[in-house]
Amino acid sequence: MFVPLKVYYGLLNGQKPQQHLKESWKTPISGFSFETLLEKSKAETKETMNSTIKFLTALFLALIMDALDFLGGFLPVVGDVADLIGIVFLYPLIGKYALLGGAEFIPFIDFLPCFTFSVIVWKMREGK
Repeated sequence: MFVPLKVYYGLLNGQKPQQHLKESWKTPISGFSFETLLEKSKAETKETMNSTIKFLTALFLALIMDALDFLGGFLPVVGDVADLIGIVFLYPLIGKYALLGGAEFIPFIDFLPCFTFSVIVWKMREGK
C-alpha cells in the first residue's frame, strides 16, 4: 500500500490520518494557481495571433511587391523602385530575410517571386 510521505510524517507526529489529509489539501502546490495558468494561456494565444497576423501581412505585401515587380519589369526603373520599396516595407516584419528580395536586382531573376520566397523562408525558419 502506498502512503504519501506527507501523510506518513503526519502519522509519526501523532496526527490522525483524517485530520492530516484535510490539512494537506488546504496547502496549495507551490508555484501553481489557476490564475497564472489562465494568464499564460492568454499570452500564448495573443502571441500566436500576432504571429499569424504578421505572417499574413508580410505575405500580402510580398505578393503585391512581386506583382508590381513583374508588371514593372518591362520598365527597369519602376521595377527597381518597387524592389527597394518592398525591402523597406518587409524589413520591419521579417527582418534580415527581406534582403533576399534584393535578388530582384539580378537580371533575369526579377521575374521570380523573390519577396514571396523570402517570406516563406522566414516563416519556415521561425518555426524552428
